[in-house]
Amino acid sequence: MTEQASPGTFEAPNWDQASQKKVRAALLVLATTIPDFSKAFGTKQEADPVRHLIGTAAGWAVIPTRTRRISTLRRLTTTVRPFINST
Repeated sequence: MTEQASPGTFEAPNWDQASQKKVRAALLVLATTIPDFSKAFGTKQEADPVRHLIGTAAGWAVIPTRTRRISTLRRLTTTVRPFINST
């Protein structure tokens, strides 16, 4: 068990929001090119690192593969295009 003397503090970094937005938009475009998000989530041994990065950008982390029955392209078309067009 690790212990510390005081609760500590969290200092949020000063993110470059413009770059972050560009990278996320690029990842969302990549997400439209894969057929599904298999291997995007799971244990370290189950997940593919690149698919995980794309999947987390696309927001699929909370939906198990077995319950995902809507078209990936349809899902991304409704969520990605407004984001991409806002850059």
